[in-house]
Amino acid sequence: MTPTSRFPLVAVALGALLLLGTTACGSGDGGTASAAVADTDAGSIRIQDATIDWPANPSQAAVRMVVVNGTRTDDALLSVSSPVADRATIHRTDTDDQGRSVMTAEPEVPVPAESEVTFAPGGLHVMLDPLTADLQVGDEVDLTLEFEHAGTIRAKAEVIEPGSAGDDTGAAHDH
Repeated sequence: MTPTSRFPLVAVALGALLLLGTTACGSGDGGTASAAVADTDAGSIRIQDATIDWPANPSQAAVRMVVVNGTRTDDALLSVSSPVADRATIHRTDTDDQGRSVMTAEPEVPVPAESEVTFAPGGLHVMLDPLTADLQVGDEVDLTLEFEHAGTIRAKAEVIEPGSAGDDTGAAHDH
């Protein structure tokens, strides 16, 4: 083999080594690389069952979902955004010592390794407020979730008929 004919082989081999090296550095640590994995793969953070009850109050809506951390790294949900609202804030519903329902803003939500965090009535939820779009049953709403380690994860939430998710407490959700 002449020196000129070996050059393409050396270039291909170096390219393959570089690609292998960058892939190995980006996997297994719960970082941004694992966030790009399809939501059906283990070893990633994924969003399941994201829904929004059709809002009776046209200015706000609540997102329900399950955040699944399939990694071996603890993570935290830092923020959520959506093009259908000016703001998206994470809240927790609790009951105070007088039995009243109170909402508390959550600056972040821990998502322990190999666990799930459920956003549901009477607990965690994401408030979209004020809405900038007229949501209708059947619409799909884009969500962008920012995690401490996994980075940006995109999901879609389906607008559903209130009470059709099966876990509705029957309580009105109004702020």
